[in-house]
Amino acid sequence: MTTVAASFLNLKRYDRAKVDGLQMTSDQIDLVIREYLTLGPDGRRNDPRIGRDRHALFMSGAAILQALMRIWPTDRLSVADRGLREGLLYAQMSADGVLEDGPYT
Repeated sequence: MTTVAASFLNLKRYDRAKVDGLQMTSDQIDLVIREYLTLGPDGRRNDPRIGRDRHALFMSGAAILQALMRIWPTDRLSVADRGLREGLLYAQMSADGVLEDGPYT
């Protein structure tokens, strides 16, 4: 999602401060994904916003994102640059009894 957001903003170089918290509509998300689909594998591989090491995974992630946007009862998504890994770590630590403030809910 962060790559989609950076592309939507036409960033030449990724900027966390501009991407984090951005709200996008499903139409805006679809537009960016269609542009990347049009580029084809070689175009995505050479696009600096995706990166040579991530180009093969981008369209799979985009398909998952579009599917989720179709089934969720929303037309808007907020982009979060950070938080998922920290949340998973917190949940695991809580489940293991490492945290003093009790179970994660």
